[in-house]
Amino acid sequence: MIELEKYLKVPYLTGGRTMEGLDCWGLVLLIRAEMGLMSMPDFGAVTRETVHRMQKAFTDGAYLLDRGEPVAGAIAAVFKGSVFVHVGLVVEIEGRLAVIETNPSGGVRWSFLTRFLSKYYKVVFYRDRSLPEQA
Repeated sequence: MIELEKYLKVPYLTGGRTMEGLDCWGLVLLIRAEMGLMSMPDFGAVTRETVHRMQKAFTDGAYLLDRGEPVAGAIAAVFKGSVFVHVGLVVEIEGRLAVIETNPSGGVRWSFLTRFLSKYYKVVFYRDRSLPEQA
């Protein structure tokens, strides 16, 4: 079981990859590691301010995952049109699927899956090939 509460106190930091500060990809990397999932590339210099580099990094890293239904541990990729702009991670809270994310205006927060999906126009879920199918 992961301790989501500790992440809620971490401030947003562009390019952040530690508990001192996290951006959306850094948050995904740390929680995936805590869940014991496959490590993903860091993409250190890729930020929301570098949209073209972010898109290239996403395209380069997507081969590691399968597109599919949301399950705990799956990456929730947010798109504006065909451009990748944000990422969160599917987790289980109170027996329900939720997505934890961070951004400059709100910091780290989570919302149940239906609420998360209502905030964004297009969300695609990517899961590790080793994750079990949702029951």
